[in-house]
Amino acid sequence: MLVAFIVVLLVASNMTGKKATSQTEQSFTSPTLANEIDTMVVVPAAVQSLSDAAISKAGRDLRAVAGIEGASGEMIYSQNCYDSVTRAFDWMTLDKCGTFDLLSVRAIDSAAEVPANEATYFASEAVAGRYLAAVMKAGETPEKADLRLDDLQKRASRLFDSKLKAVFPGSTQAGAPASDENISAGSPDAPAEDG
Repeated sequence: MLVAFIVVLLVASNMTGKKATSQTEQSFTSPTLANEIDTMVVVPAAVQSLSDAAISKAGRDLRAVAGIEGASGEMIYSQNCYDSVTRAFDWMTLDKCGTFDLLSVRAIDSAAEVPANEATYFASEAVAGRYLAAVMKAGETPEKADLRLDDLQKRASRLFDSKLKAVFPGSTQAGAPASDENISAGSPDAPAEDG
């Protein structure tokens, strides 16, 4: 009887203390942030379409953070952004977090040197994994979450190419950096939202 009890305790402790083993799981995020996304409380709300205002805000924030703190500041901003989503879920904030990360991937790719932790944190798979986990936790199906991420990636790429590429070292685009008020990621046929 005592042996059976000990076996049950060992099995239970192995199940609850399971560590991420793959490189993708390990680079997903910090253990604390991953736990916060897993335990995030989401008040059921209708899924909102991507916010052009959130995408534009992420571009302005990246430019400010990267200019002052570099990749380390970008990582802290991202962690704080996702932390705010876990505390009070909001689709606009989630889209801002996802866009910021996608833009950071591009900015870091153009940098001459990036610390290893930041490079791992902003690996494309880790960035996609963070965003998809939060979107699905908010109630979106995996298929619709993939479509949302794809749309966000396109908009973020368009924003980076048109307004941010010249800001980062290693960029092949010549020209002066875009002014903050001109950073807009809106689709060509829709005006940017206020927010």
